[in-house]
Amino acid sequence: MCISNSEYEQELKAFVAEWNSIYSTERWKLGNRDRYFYAELKYLSNEEKLWIHAFIINNFSYDVPQLWFNVYEPGTIQKRLSLENAIRSEEFLGRCSEEEHPFLGVGFYYVDPCRVIAATKEIPTVSDKIGYKLLKWFFVAVQPTRLRSPLEMAKQFS
Repeated sequence: MCISNSEYEQELKAFVAEWNSIYSTERWKLGNRDRYFYAELKYLSNEEKLWIHAFIINNFSYDVPQLWFNVYEPGTIQKRLSLENAIRSEEFLGRCSEEEHPFLGVGFYYVDPCRVIAATKEIPTVSDKIGYKLLKWFFVAVQPTRLRSPLEMAKQFS
């Protein structure tokens, strides 16, 4: 799913608008920093009692979106969970790595963009509506993380 930077921006805006209209307690915010146009999500998961912090940022090396995330225990000083505890299960360890966040300069986990690209190619395209490409990508990218899978959004594109 290689996309140009301008197409990425259109897709991201449409994805965020659709997500925010459905999931009112978990709202993505769009932003610009340095050369990056991104979406950021930060919320307390009531089910798991964990803080989730995520970014969708275009990876210029691969021309694909990339999902960055951290998971914290709530408290006066937030404690970041290890990668093993930040993902859904250990079977996903090979899909995620840790690196310095592109513009925050702190450690963040990310989902391997090459694996996401390969898996996304296997999903049939059912819509040409703006935002669908990013939704399709997100369905794959979100699997190892503790973020919500956007099942309700898929109905908007069918």
